[in-house]
This record gives sequence, C-alpha cells and structure tokens, in this order.
Amino acid sequence: MDIWVRNSHLMKKLILFFFAFAIIFASSCKKELIGPVNNGADNLNDIQVEPSFNWSTGQVVDINIIGLPTTIPVKSTLVISLNDGAVLYQCSHAMNIDVTINVTIPTTETQLLLKYGKIEYVVPVVNNHANFSFIPQIQE
Repeated sequence: MDIWVRNSHLMKKLILFFFAFAIIFASSCKKELIGPVNNGADNLNDIQVEPSFNWSTGQVVDINIIGLPTTIPVKSTLVISLNDGAVLYQCSHAMNIDVTINVTIPTTETQLLLKYGKIEYVVPVVNNHANFSFIPQIQE
C-alpha cells in the first residue's frame, strides 16, 4: 500500500508540474498589443503627400482593334478580360470593323485576354495601349 501512496503522490506532482508548465508556456505565447500609430492625421484629408503622388490603383487602357475585311459578314462575341478571368468588356462585334475600346485595369496588369468566339488571344499592355488585329501576320 505504501507503493500506491508514493505513486499517487508522484502522479499528483507530475500533473501539477505539467499544468504549471502549460500555464507558463501559454502565457509566454501571448501577443504584445501595440496601440494605434498616430501620425497627426485624423482622416485622409489631413494626410500630407507630394502633389505628384498618384492615388489611383488603376490605369485606363486604349485597346485598338483592327478589323479584317471579309466578303461575308462575320459576327461573334468579343470578350476582353484580365488574366484572372474578370470580364472588362463584352459585346457582339463584326470582325471587319475597326474599334477603340477604353477599359480601366489594375496598374499591375501587363496583358489582357481577348476572346472572339472560341479563339483566345493574349494582348500585351504597353504604355496604356493594347493593339490587336484580326489580320493574320504572315511569317516568311
């Protein structure tokens, strides 16, 4: 019986030690709360920035589409979208018509996806312009 008393006493000490260790460990993982930073401005209108600073996160892009003259009218759905699939523009378009379309895209985008019917094209955006032609490029 003396062994049971010692083992019981030892188990109680081990459990107490485990809980003390768990409490110390849990309290050491507590995040330090940092108060709000006050830069002297209470709202956006009070913030002082350089006059040349551009707050915009988007850019207006002119997409120039050059049509392909056809003897038979060809019409299909023209879809212009971002790489992530977000549709910017969609309409029925005749292939023989030249058109310029203005869209606003994020400044981080460098290319657009142009889909005409079932055919997809990747069109690069350079200096706020994207050019596309239905006239095929003949390589020699």
